[in-house]
Amino acid sequence: MSASSYLIVVIGLALEMLVVYRLLREMSWCRYPFFSCYVLYLVAQAIAVSCTLSFMPVLYAKVYWYGEGINVLLRFFVIWEVFRHLFLKSSVLHEIVSRGFMFGVLGMVVFLAAISWGAENYKTSQSVYFASERTLGFCEAFLILAILHLARYYNLHLGRNLWGVAVGLGLFSSFSIVNYALIDLVPSFFRYWQLLTPLGFVSMLGVWTWAIWNYSPNQVVTDGALDHSDVEQWSENWSRALSVIRRLIQA
Repeated sequence: MSASSYLIVVIGLALEMLVVYRLLREMSWCRYPFFSCYVLYLVAQAIAVSCTLSFMPVLYAKVYWYGEGINVLLRFFVIWEVFRHLFLKSSVLHEIVSRGFMFGVLGMVVFLAAISWGAENYKTSQSVYFASERTLGFCEAFLILAILHLARYYNLHLGRNLWGVAVGLGLFSSFSIVNYALIDLVPSFFRYWQLLTPLGFVSMLGVWTWAIWNYSPNQVVTDGALDHSDVEQWSENWSRALSVIRRLIQA
């Protein structure tokens, strides 16, 4: 590894430790348990990869990619953290989304879009790891974008904590999609990927550090903030969506 790569690793680990410190300092770890567990995993992963590189370099690639595989899956729990704090069970919105608005429509669209895009590329990809990261990263970016769109549509205010977590993860996922796609399109881009991807990750950690520096929860949504007519309107739209899906399947 070059001196710049070591510097990025050190900065990343320092930011991860700082995020852990602020989570403990503000007692946010108990409010955001999924996000806190993910950050702890990042610290453990960084230590494991660094120790492997120093003492067992032969195993570095295997440890790195296995760790990345777990990493990209755990990010979905971070997305769930944002989602569950945004749509509280005590609000009318929970009744709306619990009928499948989020995981029924958007989840299905994300899954089908990811499979149709990713399956074609597993045969031609430079690495199955790159194709997997790109496909799952696409799912993550799409889900975050959908959650932020729903928040704006229903005029929900995301607090500084979860807004920063969502935006930081969304930007990094989008950045990763471009990077892994460029590797397949231009294999010579790999040497730049080795530097650009860690820089994007460190940028995400910087956003997270700013976001959770002080405890700033979402604005509480009461039943009076939304009219129950929204539920009826959504039910009507949902029925129309199901009709369209049935017609597409039959066609």
